[in-house]
Amino acid sequence: MVPATKKKKNRALSHARPEHMRSLRPPSRRGQRASDTSVLNWGIPLLVAFGAAAVLAFCCLGVGSRSAAPIPATSAAQATGASNAVSSQPARAPDFTLPLLGGGTFHLAGASGHPVVLYFMAPTCATCAQGSQQLARVMQTAHVAGATALAIDVNPGDHPADLQAFVQSVGQPAATTLRWGIDTNDAITTAYGVQALETMVVINAHGQIIAHSDSPLPPEQLVQLLNEAE
Repeated sequence: MVPATKKKKNRALSHARPEHMRSLRPPSRRGQRASDTSVLNWGIPLLVAFGAAAVLAFCCLGVGSRSAAPIPATSAAQATGASNAVSSQPARAPDFTLPLLGGGTFHLAGASGHPVVLYFMAPTCATCAQGSQQLARVMQTAHVAGATALAIDVNPGDHPADLQAFVQSVGQPAATTLRWGIDTNDAITTAYGVQALETMVVINAHGQIIAHSDSPLPPEQLVQLLNEAE
C-alpha cells in the first residue's frame, strides 16, 4: 500500500505541472475529428480557388505570347507580294543607268514610251533561275512591242564573269530575252526600296510604277500589266 502522504504529494505535482507541459498532451479523438472537419471545410475551396487562378494565368500568358510572336520574314514577303503589288496611284519611277552584261548600258529615261520590268536577283539565289525563265516566257507570250525586262544582280561584289556563268547555266529563253546587269553600288536597289530577292517592278510607258512586288508576279497578272502598261 502507498502511504497517504505520498498520494498527496503526487496529486500536488499533477496540479502544479507547467502549462507548456500540459499542451503536449495528445488531443482527444473528438477534438481531432473536429479539427479534420475544419480543415476540409476551408481547404477544399482554397484548392479550387488556386486551381482556377492557375488556369486563368496560363491562358493569359499563352495568349500574350502568341500575339507577341514575331512574324517570319518569308511571311512578310508573301503578305506584301503579288496580291498587293498593283498601285492605284502610280508614282514616278526613279531614273537610273545600268551597265549591261556583254557591253552597253540601259538608261530608263531612254526607254520612255515602252513598258519596263525590273527583276532583282542574284546568282546565289536558289529560285532565281526558275524566276528568270518564267519572266522570259511571259515577255515572249505578252508580245508587247518595245517592252524590256531587266534582270538586275543585287550583289555589288559580283563580277561580270559571275553573272555570265549564271546566265549560261539558266540557258534559253532567259539568256537572250532578258537584259542582264549588276547594280555595283546598290543605287538602283536603294532607289526602288528592294528588301527581298526576286522583287519585281513594272513600269508603264509613261515612266510610272504600276506594280511593285516582293515576290514574282503570277504570269497571267504580269501579262495583263504589260498590256495595260503600253
